[in-house]
Amino acid sequence: MKKIKLTDILLLSIAGFLDIFQEMKDPGRLFSSYYQNFYGFVPDRWKRQNYYALVAKLIADKKISKSIKNNHVIYQITTKGFTHLQKKRLLLNNQKRKWDKKWRIIIFDIEEENRNTRDLLRIKIKELGFGLLQKSVWVSPYNVFPYLKKFINDNGLKNKAVLIESQKISIKNYEIADLIWPIKKIENNYRSIYKKLTQIKKSTTNKKKIKILKKSFDKTYKELVNQILKDPHLPKELLPKHWPQEKTIKIAKILRNDFTNKN
Repeated sequence: MKKIKLTDILLLSIAGFLDIFQEMKDPGRLFSSYYQNFYGFVPDRWKRQNYYALVAKLIADKKISKSIKNNHVIYQITTKGFTHLQKKRLLLNNQKRKWDKKWRIIIFDIEEENRNTRDLLRIKIKELGFGLLQKSVWVSPYNVFPYLKKFINDNGLKNKAVLIESQKISIKNYEIADLIWPIKKIENNYRSIYKKLTQIKKSTTNKKKIKILKKSFDKTYKELVNQILKDPHLPKELLPKHWPQEKTIKIAKILRNDFTNKN
């Protein structure tokens, strides 16, 4: 399971991206319940006082802003906060954006004696959502070049990497996506999770089985969150019709509310 850092969860919460988590409505309770549900214990760093300290730090770092409206405290994510999330490749709402039909390509050739820098570049590329087309050729449908250019310049790789932006490639867009990302596998995973959630929902009328169903739901819910974190969140134009992610999240949220109300 890929763990989300505390900072990223808070920023995603404030930005409204992680509405799959019912607990996001109350960040003060989110951290402990999230960790309890996923790992069975609550580390000290997820305690309430740490939450308030983190909020203060994010405000000081200008990643979030704080204002008062009608006697209510309002937190909003700033441009700097968005930049942080984009660098972390945790923007889960990419599919809601209209794709500009452009492919971003990076080709690099870094000698073996500089392999540490080469490895760091690969890590950065993956963080920014690029997929491997072939050796040292990585592709992304999203405009992440500003962050990549900065990394290249900061690490003296200006003459080692070529960045290309193109609207035309010799094969069709969806074929490129199929070559790079395991789209069919992701689709099948969502459909499998949806089927499990549907079966749980049909059985919730049986009050005697609620505890058993809740355990089954928690397990399936973890599968869904794990899948969401692994999903490259490609533009809808690159995905098969009737992509099952949205309906799977929808039924998960309904069940989450139902089980919460039954407790």
